[in-house]
Amino acid sequence: MRPINHQLLQFLSMRHQVAEREPSASVFIINPNSGERMRVDRVFSVDLDRDAEARAMSFRFSADNTSGWLSPDYDPKKLDDAVINKIFNRGNPWGNPWASMNGKKIFWPNTKVEIHLGYGDEQLPQLVGYIDDIQINAESATISVQGRSLYKRIIEGTAPEEITYKDHYAEEIIVDLHKRAGVPITADQILLPTGERYKIKEFKIERAEAWESAVSKLLEGTYSYIKTGYDGSSILKQIPQYDQVVDKAVHILDEAHNLTKLGYKITDYDIYNRLTFKIEEEVETEEVDKQENEDKTTKITRYESFDNQTFRDVFCGGQVREDIINIPWADTFAKRELAAKALFRKFRQRYRTMSVSAVGHPALEIYDLCGVRDHISTASQRYYIKAIRTTFSEQGYFDLIELEFP
Repeated sequence: MRPINHQLLQFLSMRHQVAEREPSASVFIINPNSGERMRVDRVFSVDLDRDAEARAMSFRFSADNTSGWLSPDYDPKKLDDAVINKIFNRGNPWGNPWASMNGKKIFWPNTKVEIHLGYGDEQLPQLVGYIDDIQINAESATISVQGRSLYKRIIEGTAPEEITYKDHYAEEIIVDLHKRAGVPITADQILLPTGERYKIKEFKIERAEAWESAVSKLLEGTYSYIKTGYDGSSILKQIPQYDQVVDKAVHILDEAHNLTKLGYKITDYDIYNRLTFKIEEEVETEEVDKQENEDKTTKITRYESFDNQTFRDVFCGGQVREDIINIPWADTFAKRELAAKALFRKFRQRYRTMSVSAVGHPALEIYDLCGVRDHISTASQRYYIKAIRTTFSEQGYFDLIELEFP
């Protein structure tokens, strides 16, 4: 969890959002022509979506668009004098700061956006990103803008040519891909379940392959993840390993103070109790190539399975559920065993989940450990945050938080 001051901490101690605890939001557009931070007035709703598995943080905000001042194609020359005099009553339309007739358009896809949320004058930055699309509703005179964090450039960007990395650590490749895409990143070392750094002999990226596809391959089967920082940059970190006895919660979700809704779920969906590796190997044959005087080799395919009897009995009702997987770094039996254990751990986390709605907290982050106290579900343990979906509107500022058992 990010650090917050004492004033904001007091505001978060009660669910009532009135007076000095009234929620507030600030949205800024970065003028692509001047670099100026331009505040968007009369923003009446903000939605943010963070997920441990999505990497990019998404946003949506809506604002009043009376007289069409925020419309991307705004140009007073399109209107005759009679229309201008009729619909504009708050100043000279030629002085609209959002109009950009001689440069790049301001409200336009790929323009940079900053979003801050909080209470009263106490706000924390939440996201820096790029606009994806803009929707104008003429009937209600509003404009809605959707976009994603700076990681959008990793998702949308593609390799201009084939790229080959040899004898590189995985995090070095990920950092280089971010550099090529123009996205800042802070990266920790990527460690395998064996405790070793993930070094790759050869890693190829095809021409026109999305940067995101390459990043996904590098992170598959590891204990690392990428999240979006409040400044829009990427942060590559190890997934924290929590202990219910030792580790303390950074935030308490309590029905008496900040919880508004809670849903508790136990499911066997997408849980497997047998993980099988498909292994292709070259083996020597007894035949000899007479011309080359060398032993011939042939490719064979074999399977190596790891079972979890507890999952089969407790989670799957005695039924065998098998999934065939391929993890590049798992090239020995010991490594495949560790990879299987890591995936079984993820399945266990999916088995017991919780969804809560709580008073909006601008400092919470993915994988923060939270304590939950609720007498109906009897939830009293600690869970880590898997996803946060934030809403800000006239009804208040709330977080819908997805929690999983560590």
